[in-house]
This record gives sequence, structure tokens and C-alpha cells, in this order.
Amino acid sequence: MGQRDRGRAWVPVVLLGVAWAAWGGGCGKAKESAGGGAGAEAAAAPAEGAEFRVEARHEAAAKVGETVTAVLTATGVAPWHVNVEYPVKLEIVAAEGFAGPASPMRKEAAAKLDESELRFEVPLVAEAAGERPVELKLKFGLCSADRCITREATERWTVLVGEE
Repeated sequence: MGQRDRGRAWVPVVLLGVAWAAWGGGCGKAKESAGGGAGAEAAAAPAEGAEFRVEARHEAAAKVGETVTAVLTATGVAPWHVNVEYPVKLEIVAAEGFAGPASPMRKEAAAKLDESELRFEVPLVAEAAGERPVELKLKFGLCSADRCITREATERWTVLVGEE
């Protein structure tokens, strides 16, 4: 390969990346598993900052009377880690048509809390049919070797609730 040809070798890779992004590539969109019916799992677009990543996973659809479990996970991006000593608050901002736990939830209600991960598992029982918006707001702390900070992240999605 000559000097001129080496410079062009990356062009197909760039074009493939552009095509992937134009197609959707999964970035910033809710992802549903095959089937799309009750019990299909989806992920809300993750909330991210330079220091953290927060992701929500949940069922994409349910029937009245069924429980949708929202799993909200926060992790630090190196060199940051979850501050287990800082107060944690998970607020159920919107969940009309669902019955759920008392809001706000504190760190004692977390399914997992260590320096690698903060995870809440929030059971929401569908009470009314329709497209039901859910919004959770998480406030938590992160630390690096030399300082600690607080961050907030909000996750929003819609669950399609069908009749019994």
C-alpha cells in the first residue's frame, strides 16, 4: 500500500459510522426487545454527565394490574465513584396511572449501594390503561480522589398499559 492509499484506508470506516448514525444506531432512543408486547423490556435514553451515567430499564408494556419494575442504575465514570455516605433521593415525579412506593425513596431503599453502583428497583402497579408517562429524578453523590460532588439525573419514558 502506497503512502497515498494509506490516507484513504479510513474512509470506509467513517462512512460506515455515518450510515450507522443516520440509521439510528440506537443512540438516545428507547430500545425495545423483540416482541414489543407485555413484558418486553426497554431502556430509557441514559442520562450522562462527565462524571456519571444513569440508566433506567423497565417493561415497555403491561396490562392493568401487572407490576412494571423500573430499575434505575447510577455509576461513576472513572476516576469518579458513587459516594455511599452522601444522602440519596429518588423522587417519583410522574407515574399517573400507577401505584408505587412512597416518594421520595432514600438510600436505605436502594437494591444496591456501593462505590461501583447505586441501584433502585421501583415496582409500579398499572392501574389504568393507555400510554402512561413515568419520570424518576435521582439525586446522588460522587467522589474522586480529591473531591466530592452532587449530581441530579432525570429519566423519562412511556409504558403502554393495556386492558386486563
